[in-house]
Amino acid sequence: MNKRELLLQKVYLIRGQFLQHSIELEHYIDAFLCKHFTKDVTKQTELLGLVLVPRLTFDNKFQVFKFLIEQHYPQIEKMLPKFSKSFKSIIEWRNMMAHYPIDLTDEAVAKYAKDDTISIIKIKNSSDKPLGPRLSSIGTFKVAELEEQVKLIQLYASRLLMFLK
Repeated sequence: MNKRELLLQKVYLIRGQFLQHSIELEHYIDAFLCKHFTKDVTKQTELLGLVLVPRLTFDNKFQVFKFLIEQHYPQIEKMLPKFSKSFKSIIEWRNMMAHYPIDLTDEAVAKYAKDDTISIIKIKNSSDKPLGPRLSSIGTFKVAELEEQVKLIQLYASRLLMFLK
């Protein structure tokens, strides 16, 4: 495999893991919210299908979740160290992983090969360039930093699942 293909393989792995664990975490927060508000499985399904999934963002769900654990479930706060502080970061990382492309320019590929960094970019509409989009760098991240974010979200998802059982 050439350097660009190696970079893409690494990105596919990290992005896939991150998005999968984010989806799991959101699902577990949904389940927690439903169980908190009603023990009736039919009503839980209605709450999930009519309110949580179609009307609340991940961030909105987290705000409700945070309030409830602070008020009623101190044991969850102990199971999820620094969860409240980390959650904003998790949302930002999830949005980057879901919506922003990886820089695949020759310079970015060389930087990955040299020091194991991945550059994430954002495509913006440009009023001064009518013939195309303008690229804007979001940041350059060490692979180890991205992998730590994957481990963190995986930890939170697995701990919340333990509580739900």
